[in-house]
Amino acid sequence: MTSLQKLGKLWNPLKKDNADIDVVAAGRAIYPELQSHLEATDKGSFVVIDTVTGDYEVDPSPGAAKRRLKARKTEAELYERRIGRQLWYKAVSIRQVGDIND
Repeated sequence: MTSLQKLGKLWNPLKKDNADIDVVAAGRAIYPELQSHLEATDKGSFVVIDTVTGDYEVDPSPGAAKRRLKARKTEAELYERRIGRQLWYKAVSIRQVGDIND
């Protein structure tokens, strides 16, 4: 049992609350302002943006960029994406398999 389940909360990465959606919208609005500079210097790396202040960190490792930004801005609302690539989402389909006795 995970710590979230012990607290009576079930973590579902597909379910977003309004705060998550606001952070994503803010990050998507800020990124174009940085895009030309970042793509010229750091294409393929990750950018992590504090959507409250607009501060950001760039690193080939998204975890390293997050840690540095959180160290400077402990209350940061973080948006992360890879520089110079479109965002792609993979759709997953689940097929029902018949009963073994069928």
